[in-house]
Amino acid sequence: MKKINLKILLISLISSTQLNCVQLNQADFLVHYHPHKNVQELVKSKEKSDLSYKELMQQFGRAYSMIQKGVIEQDKVTIEIGLDSIDTHPVPKEKPWSIISKDNQEAFKASLLYYDNQLHNNIIDIKESLKTNNWILINQKVFDLSNQCISCHMTWKDNTLNN
Repeated sequence: MKKINLKILLISLISSTQLNCVQLNQADFLVHYHPHKNVQELVKSKEKSDLSYKELMQQFGRAYSMIQKGVIEQDKVTIEIGLDSIDTHPVPKEKPWSIISKDNQEAFKASLLYYDNQLHNNIIDIKESLKTNNWILINQKVFDLSNQCISCHMTWKDNTLNN
């Protein structure tokens, strides 16, 4: 069994969700949160791009800005365009975990499964909230998505090879 840096993974999980019970002694506990068995399967399921990992994250940022603009303007179409851009995101040209030091790659791979699942679940929640005219609810769901993005970024930004 591959070692996972549980300290980084635990920080990531605690800061990104309010899970009541996570058994960290289960090596496969993240499988319950994502339909893919491993990160290689996740990567294979997505379209490959010519974007670097940094460029892909910048694309996410632009899509999120579009979502925020849609909330401010109460424009559901703008929100959906931003959501679709994130929901159908490709993978970067390099393996995503190659941006992380070798010591932390296994933990990063596990968190990729978790955060990708959270990202798509947040998008589903936002799309469901768009069926209402409850802009407080819609804004809260968009805020939840933002928290996932920021949590992952804060967990990993200092562990990248090219800070």
